[in-house]
Amino acid sequence: MALGHLEGIAGSGATGTYIPRTSPSVDIPPNSSGGYAVTYQYWIFFAGENAYKVFVNGIEVDPGTGYRLNSAVWVLDKIDIEYDCINGACIKKDVYKTPGFYKSLSECEIACGVGCSGKCISNSEWSQIENLSSQLRLRNCS
Repeated sequence: MALGHLEGIAGSGATGTYIPRTSPSVDIPPNSSGGYAVTYQYWIFFAGENAYKVFVNGIEVDPGTGYRLNSAVWVLDKIDIEYDCINGACIKKDVYKTPGFYKSLSECEIACGVGCSGKCISNSEWSQIENLSSQLRLRNCS
C-alpha cells in the first residue's frame, strides 16, 4: 500500500467552475502489476465541459468531485522513514519515538557499525527509554 494524492483540474457542480485541486492523501493498494491505473467514468456536464469521476485502481479517491478527462494524475507521496542507532542496531524512529537522526537505513547502517561512529543514542538515553516504556505498560489507558 502506498499513500498518494490526486492532482488535476477538478470541477465543482455547485459553482460550475474548474479549479486546481490536490486531494487529501489516501491509502491505495497497488494493482497486480505493482502500479496505479487512473480511470475515468462520465459523471456530469457543466461549465461547458464534461466532468468525470476518477478512480485509482478501481477506488474512487475523491467522491463527489468531477475532473476533466485525463487531467487527474495519481502522485505517490514521499514516505520518510527515519532511523536511530540504538545499541548497535538501526531502529525506525517511531518504534521508541526517538529523534530519527538518519534519513535512510543505509545512512544509519554506515554510522551505526562497530563503535557507533555517528549520532547514537547513549546507553543512559536507552535506559530512560526502557524505563519509560515499562512505566507505560503498567498504566491503564482505558
